[in-house]
Amino acid sequence: MASTRVAVIGGGIAGLSAAYHLRVALPHAKVVIFEASDRTGGWIRTEKRGNFLFECGPATLRGYPAGEDTWDLIRDIGIEHQILKPTNSMTKRFIFSGGRLKQIGLFGLIKTYPEIMLEPLKPTGPPDETVGCFLKRRFGEKFCLEMGDSMVNGIYAGGINTISVRSSSPFSKLKNMEMEYGSVTRAAFTIAVSRALSSLRSLLTSLFTSPLNSKNKPNKQNATQPPRYAYTFRYGLETLPSALTQHIIHPNPDDNRQPVCLKTRHSMRKIKFLASEDSVDSGGSVGSEGMGSVDSGGSVGSEGVDSGGSVGSEGTGSKIGIVYAKEGGEEVYEEFDAAVGTLSANEIGEALDIETTNRRVREALFDANHMASCTLIGVGWERKSGKLSEDSGRFSENSEESSENTNVDLPRGFGHLIPGTEGENALGIIWHSSIFPDFGEGGSEQARFTIVMGGESVELPEHKLRTMAREALYKQLKVLAPADSRFNISRTHHSISHYKVGHAERLRMIRENLPRNFQLAGAAFDGVSVHDCLSSGKRAAQAIASNL
Repeated sequence: MASTRVAVIGGGIAGLSAAYHLRVALPHAKVVIFEASDRTGGWIRTEKRGNFLFECGPATLRGYPAGEDTWDLIRDIGIEHQILKPTNSMTKRFIFSGGRLKQIGLFGLIKTYPEIMLEPLKPTGPPDETVGCFLKRRFGEKFCLEMGDSMVNGIYAGGINTISVRSSSPFSKLKNMEMEYGSVTRAAFTIAVSRALSSLRSLLTSLFTSPLNSKNKPNKQNATQPPRYAYTFRYGLETLPSALTQHIIHPNPDDNRQPVCLKTRHSMRKIKFLASEDSVDSGGSVGSEGMGSVDSGGSVGSEGVDSGGSVGSEGTGSKIGIVYAKEGGEEVYEEFDAAVGTLSANEIGEALDIETTNRRVREALFDANHMASCTLIGVGWERKSGKLSEDSGRFSENSEESSENTNVDLPRGFGHLIPGTEGENALGIIWHSSIFPDFGEGGSEQARFTIVMGGESVELPEHKLRTMAREALYKQLKVLAPADSRFNISRTHHSISHYKVGHAERLRMIRENLPRNFQLAGAAFDGVSVHDCLSSGKRAAQAIASNL
């Protein structure tokens, strides 16, 4: 496999995962990552403002049983000692409804939304539908408008009436429960009974196992499973992509696998599927004349074309031609034995060559999903004994501070979500210092919150966003952010994939009509969480390795 060359298009977390697992499966292959920006990690980014660290994208990794691929990778690259586990406040979740905070709990939900009790009597719905239709049908309109909308806002920054329930986690799990058991409640009861019986069997086994036989056995579960609850890293979630990048481009001296070549500020221009006899010398600059020669020399003959005029999934013996632009604008053409595309569906659709790609594939990529935007506003200040500093004044719209000083206890919990019916600017607030008091350098002496704003906020000026963030903290939490608070504003344009109804079938068709040596991975296709992206990159790498 010494001559095998694989391109990874995109240096986000899915692309890094794909490159990592390609090194594992194809240790002698030359893997090249093309990344348009000057850094890896995609939307995972941690910024420092004075002594404060703020997350500009995802803030946590879900705990066990989610993310076993993530945990395996964390242990493999040796950063498990940097894990920061949450406090007991992690389990407390709230919703801001009716102008006040309400803790989310089973009995409270039943009291507030009694129609939940009728869920086992509801008929099974279609194979796919919007999250809004599913929640309204199974749990009632009020639950959908308040709880459902809040949950969707917290994960997807809106879209309850457009995103696919079958393809959008965690709602996809509820849909699967309905399809398998006929009812979410019935499924939950059956699963709970099964787990209880399993726990009982484990207990009986341990009781009747000789201490002499088990005395020196390590706790396998603790050694191999991730933390039970959501976790992060002491110095931010960007620790993960940064460490992963270093691991694959600067491996240890005793690692005999090929290091990955990382090319930042290299933008993808074209992806072309070539039959074996059509490949040309790679590595040349592409001008207006050179690109024409590549096109004419790289046209696919009838033997390598499906009925739609493009290379189909049977064309795995072909190479993949890639045109990319360097930082200065110079375009370069190279050929690879395989490639993994981790950009957005629209970006990949734009890059795929019209002549050698099935028309239906390109159309489906353009229609695959809608990309939502949001703004994350990090707010932090130094505090004393768990209270606001003495110089913190009451916030008002007309003045930053007044002479009246107020000390209040900071809230304890993961955070709260806000349904659209409340008419608030914010979608939710993460109480970061409550769940991770030892985060960063300032540790427990800091108060930190992240206010999540909807898509329209990305166009607002910074001073307006700061005011909106302070207003939200005071109105919803009675927390008075001092005028000298540290702020970090992250505008995430088109950062969250909204999978449309029918996404699973659409994605299956796309993959079936692409060559097997070109795999798709990442948040545009297989789930928006960090865990989803890492697992998607792993599967893509394994598929490439099995087909070369």
